[in-house]
Amino acid sequence: MDISDLGLIIKRFFKRYWHRIFRKPLYDKRQLAIFKAAKSGDIIFCEMPYSDQLLFKIKKGHRQRPYVIVKKDQNYLWGYACTTHPNKRLPRTKVAKIIYQKRKIDSYVILNEIYAIPIHKILNPYDELSESSKVAIDRLIIMNQNHRNKGNLLTFKMDINLQKGDIILYHQSYWLFYSENKDGIFAYRLSNNDADGYTKLDLKDTFWNYIDLRQKYFLDTANYQMLYSFFNAAELKEIEEKIALLRHKKKNKKRNERNKNKDYKLDYESGSIFENFWQGVHYIYLFSRKGNSYIVNLEDIEEDNFALHKRDLSQFK
Repeated sequence: MDISDLGLIIKRFFKRYWHRIFRKPLYDKRQLAIFKAAKSGDIIFCEMPYSDQLLFKIKKGHRQRPYVIVKKDQNYLWGYACTTHPNKRLPRTKVAKIIYQKRKIDSYVILNEIYAIPIHKILNPYDELSESSKVAIDRLIIMNQNHRNKGNLLTFKMDINLQKGDIILYHQSYWLFYSENKDGIFAYRLSNNDADGYTKLDLKDTFWNYIDLRQKYFLDTANYQMLYSFFNAAELKEIEEKIALLRHKKKNKKRNERNKNKDYKLDYESGSIFENFWQGVHYIYLFSRKGNSYIVNLEDIEEDNFALHKRDLSQFK
């Protein structure tokens, strides 16, 4: 705290004293006008709603910031604090990237606490929140409410849809939402353990490092209220690459099986017996492949010692 802070503390002390003795409001007419005009979705510059004791522990220049207003009652604006440099240690569900409607600049909203901002803390109107940013905030708040430390957070009550890459909590299991139709959604099961048959994901900042790509499940009752977290664009890209690789392998396997089956045919009825009069042996026909007939010797079978042979059976018709 420097000398200018001391002067500000004295000024505020007398202002509060004046307020108590003469029942004068702590705010002025301009602040009241901003308060009355404020609505949900507005971004308003305010002094941080802390006590003077806490406020003066914060560096100058960081004591005021924009707040995204979600609700207004008779005495307070309720909102989330904005920042241009969010703490990297915050979970991804606690930080929403937003776009200011007028200034067209990016910022971030911190969703770990909702602040009650009294009228005398209001400084200036700043901007408005875009509709897409309201949706982004509501999505993250729903995710936080589904966590154990859900908290009491306010939403804009926007219409929410599941997006590819969302992680949902469904019947005590975690799922990657991938696609949907009118009857439900299709999802892949996730795990944080190396379960049998699961594919490992080389992701650094996520709790789920394994996914079952062997089957895409249909979930008929899943909805946005089950939102728990999400994979970011880079993580989703890696997962989709693994899905594409697995599909490619399956297609190649089927193609090879079809090509392999195309090589086999029956020129005669399988099991037909052909007699070689010159050598005194009998052949049992099995199948044909690439112009060759494959047989076993009947006499070898009787001796329990036989092998597969290629023979031209046309001379034994």
